[in-house]
Amino acid sequence: MLDADHLRLMEGGALIVGLTLEDGAPYATRGWGLRVEDPDPDRECLAVVHLLLPADDATGIEGVAPGRAVAVTAADVMTLVSAQFKGRSLGTAPATEDDLALSERYFAGFSEAVTRSDGQPRELLARLVPHELVRCTVEVHEAYDQTPGPGAGQELDR
Repeated sequence: MLDADHLRLMEGGALIVGLTLEDGAPYATRGWGLRVEDPDPDRECLAVVHLLLPADDATGIEGVAPGRAVAVTAADVMTLVSAQFKGRSLGTAPATEDDLALSERYFAGFSEAVTRSDGQPRELLARLVPHELVRCTVEVHEAYDQTPGPGAGQELDR
């Protein structure tokens, strides 16, 4: 299991999702919220996460078909502390009311941090928010420090 700081980063950091399409082409999209499931001691993984993605991104949805590799980079906007979590998709489902509330909280924190760091008005950032979301469940098997500096790329302590 990952430590509390990395779990907080996963749930609150800016989220970039890296995928590989069926033809091998790389693809990236933005995540719009993430929730870490309570750990199951019988599961042989670091974590199970529910990642919110734009529902109208057909290429991204193709990239998270069950069994496909998923890499999520989560970064703190203010400090640039970041980590990458890699695993396999367990598939997608329609976003629930709880997922939508999570995404609203996520965007509020993300936009506040971007406004503080870069001065971008929240209204401009709101144009990025997708109208509909899907939930992708990912079983996380690897985690790496991606904070800029000499430790970038090192596997995180578990």
